[in-house]
Amino acid sequence: MRFHEYLKTLRVSREFGLREFAHKIEMDVGNYSKLENGSHGAPQKEETLQKITKALSLDKEHKEKLFGLAAIANGKIPSDVVEDIKDYEYLPVLLRTIANKQLTDEQLKELTERINKEL
Repeated sequence: MRFHEYLKTLRVSREFGLREFAHKIEMDVGNYSKLENGSHGAPQKEETLQKITKALSLDKEHKEKLFGLAAIANGKIPSDVVEDIKDYEYLPVLLRTIANKQLTDEQLKELTERINKEL
């Protein structure tokens, strides 16, 4: 799922209308609509993402996912992931291998589950 899809899912699940939510986070309705339909990129400013997470009352898990999807949408590695991977010298090799194999989301999910189960 991409940032804009996840954002819309969260907003709708909390029963906010598009206009109502845009006003709640102090964003122009037209710009918010473009953000949510994917024609605008994910916000790069942490302040904007914080307003969104606060307005949606997100728990830690959903907040991390939203921030992570925003980073990925902006061509960056999420900051919490960067901190976690510094000490793993073979991680770039693993990521390149996964990318070269062009695994589907389902295959990545299965791989993650297998790693979690076996380690």
